[in-house]
Amino acid sequence: MNQKQTTQKVANHHISNSISFSYKEGSILLGVFAEGKKGRKGYGLRYLQPLVKEWLDQMTHPQEKYWIGCVEEDALCTFMVQLSEQPYIAKWYLTQQLFQHLSEKTRICKRLFTGDWQYWVEDGNEKHADRVVFKKFSLFIITKAGKNSAQLMVSYEGSSSVLKSNVQSLVRKFRLDTHLIGQVIFEKRSRSYAHLKDEFRLQSECLHPILRREMAAQLRMDFPFSKEAYKLKKAYEEIEIFRQQFLNNEEIKYILPLSDRWSSVPLRFIQKIAYGGRLLQFGGEKVESDIYRGFSQNGPFLLPKAPHYKVFFIYCESGKSIKSTLEKHLGEEAGYQSLQEISHMDLVYDADLDIYVESSSDIVERVETHIKQLEKESDTQYFAFYISPYGKFDNKPAHKKVYYRVKELLLKRGIMSQSIEQEKNRGKNLNYFMPNIAMAMVAKFGGIPWKLARETEKELIVGFGAFRSSNKKKPFVGSAFCFDNEGRFQEFDCFAAEEEWALVGMLGEAIKNYRQQYRHVKRLIIHYYKELNNKEMEQVEALLEQLEENIPVIVVRINNSFKHKELAWNSKHPQYLPLNGSYIHLRYQDYLLHINENEGVGTECKTAPYPMKVSLQSNVAGLVNDPELVRQLMQQLYDFSLLHWRSIKQPRLPVTIAYPQMLARIFPYFDAEVLQELGRTRLWFI
Repeated sequence: MNQKQTTQKVANHHISNSISFSYKEGSILLGVFAEGKKGRKGYGLRYLQPLVKEWLDQMTHPQEKYWIGCVEEDALCTFMVQLSEQPYIAKWYLTQQLFQHLSEKTRICKRLFTGDWQYWVEDGNEKHADRVVFKKFSLFIITKAGKNSAQLMVSYEGSSSVLKSNVQSLVRKFRLDTHLIGQVIFEKRSRSYAHLKDEFRLQSECLHPILRREMAAQLRMDFPFSKEAYKLKKAYEEIEIFRQQFLNNEEIKYILPLSDRWSSVPLRFIQKIAYGGRLLQFGGEKVESDIYRGFSQNGPFLLPKAPHYKVFFIYCESGKSIKSTLEKHLGEEAGYQSLQEISHMDLVYDADLDIYVESSSDIVERVETHIKQLEKESDTQYFAFYISPYGKFDNKPAHKKVYYRVKELLLKRGIMSQSIEQEKNRGKNLNYFMPNIAMAMVAKFGGIPWKLARETEKELIVGFGAFRSSNKKKPFVGSAFCFDNEGRFQEFDCFAAEEEWALVGMLGEAIKNYRQQYRHVKRLIIHYYKELNNKEMEQVEALLEQLEENIPVIVVRINNSFKHKELAWNSKHPQYLPLNGSYIHLRYQDYLLHINENEGVGTECKTAPYPMKVSLQSNVAGLVNDPELVRQLMQQLYDFSLLHWRSIKQPRLPVTIAYPQMLARIFPYFDAEVLQELGRTRLWFI
């Protein structure tokens, strides 16, 4: 039953997405200015004092802030600086030099909030009548004090489409809702439409919107969704093409004397978790690495406790065909995978419970009336298939509200549900989805589809995931806590991110529950979507003092954004994948954890996912510098990434973040202000 501990050494064929360069010899001449403008950088007196001390000493009433830039006529004074001695100035100056060069070579530029630049290159393989597709590359210069060299980091940010029609035409011809416009292109720059200056707004015939999903829906355009299976491989191939085209010539090397290859990752920065692989335990203590085979052949590790189950449908006239197909999956018809057989549960379809809605506008009222009148049997659990005419990504808020409102009404009566979007699934072979539905049903009813095939330590882990609600116009945070690495969550909750009490309240509840079962709490591990600020950490420490717990707090921040600024590749692998379970130390307490199919046998993998960006934080100085503790924390993340009970394909994100994030996406659409008790203990939202 025990899974073998990994002892395989990591060979050093790893490269990063950075290119090193040395500073050019000599100093540069810069000016100090009273006012800022494009191309200048503002600094406070404290920073400027050692650079222009003699000039400042002559000032009787100096400004609190001055700007530096290349020498012009209105310069108040000038000074010489050696870039290797001033890393902040070096970053600003070289970024400016790089921008002046690349802005002439690329089609579009976008200034990032960090002050760095993103460069857009037209995708020659994508030709469309209504749009131009661009590949996006962000460039960052990394400098360090006391170093004669620096690095240029190149990041591939996917693609965006710019409409050929201008804003003026789209508004007049298609009555485009301008609230749907985010960024527009004007004079080769990406700019916020909502914050455009009047001089730009007066030229709406020159403003071209960047296509967004909601905009595409109104304009009845196709919106491209990335289905790239080899994301990490594609990122490497794209930045290598960009390097060859724009960063490997004498012009650029006059500005930045770049190396002609990507930087290697030092071997000492590459480590590996103790237990890799995917051995999971299913029913009958059977162990499998293939989730479909393990679940369908052996059943769930732990069946739900209820002895009886009833299933029914909620559907409109337009959803009849899908309802008919699902009925066949609840029977024994040839060619239709049986839900009963896959789930190993005796699911009884009760047609008398069906809710048929003639008009989609009456869905909520009809469901609410029917559910209130339902007389449930005490020893029976109920499950509803809601065949929805609307999708959870519907661009109309009223439709999206209906989608989630039905789920809330069912949850109020303790009825688990599965929404099937009729437009997305019309005419599809639903056999493919039956295993996912079956395992989710087991989990929603309170069972355990599978667990790790080895013993894990009891640990107090509390996860938080955030999602910005478009209807409430503010972020919400979902939370979950568990006591082991087997996916048995004790409680869920959801609250507005602005509620200061919520973080401490959830942690306090988790600690009290843990002590009731195991008494001694060794440490508190928080899986969080951001770094805890000083105030939040002080609140956590005050809570521990109140509970008389003198234990360390460890915050594991999982960056789930779509930005992949720092990456690493194994240059010897066909898909450039580092070993599964390997983690790479970036700097300070930042790491990249790789969860993939590369077990080191040299075969090609079906996917090449991005790694997980992980940052560690603690209230105990030096604690997260311990290599063994880091290995344990990475192992926990890896383990929790194998416990997604809603799909055979496991997302590369721990459920301690993924599940609360799902909750935070749904709950803001509920009418209730507080999540009810059943909603706090069941995986109804997966």
